[in-house]
Amino acid sequence: MDGIEIRKTVTILEEVVREGGRELPVPLRLVAACAVVRNPFAGRFEADLSLLSSTYSETLGKALVTTAAAALDRPPRLYGKGAVVGLAGEIEHGSAIIHGGPLGKALRAVTGGTALVPSVEKRAAAGSPFDLALRNATDTAEPGGTDLACLFSWEVRVADAPHEDEIVVVAVLGDGPRPGRSIRQG
Repeated sequence: MDGIEIRKTVTILEEVVREGGRELPVPLRLVAACAVVRNPFAGRFEADLSLLSSTYSETLGKALVTTAAAALDRPPRLYGKGAVVGLAGEIEHGSAIIHGGPLGKALRAVTGGTALVPSVEKRAAAGSPFDLALRNATDTAEPGGTDLACLFSWEVRVADAPHEDEIVVVAVLGDGPRPGRSIRQG
């Protein structure tokens, strides 16, 4: 795929039907589409990360967002993104992919979103969990323009990734607020 070496992809679908002892009127669906890719800069310093911020971000952004939207199978309302870099890489390698622009643009395009896409990145060993930040795609920067019921995190992990020379890149979509009591804005 455009010179990107993908070891595997993983799609995680979670559907919450009960929370706090009650059945939800509409189950909450969350989808994380993950790609485990070889890090071309693992084990060495590279000043120019444009390969990651352009080719990797655009190619993986389109593929992961398409996969997440298909698995969600409902109109998306929430989004988020993340990267976990293997121990031989730098956090900046994951950041270049998820903050490069194309991945966020792909998430905004599928949701009609305008809000900044929340993200998380870290360096970790294989199987490490990470919390993906989520928010309403149509939040605004105006006072009171944030849907507080849609601000939450979701723990995801890929059991055998990343290897030391890999990066796990993730696009997340969801269809509603977190389950439970909604926070009302005053």
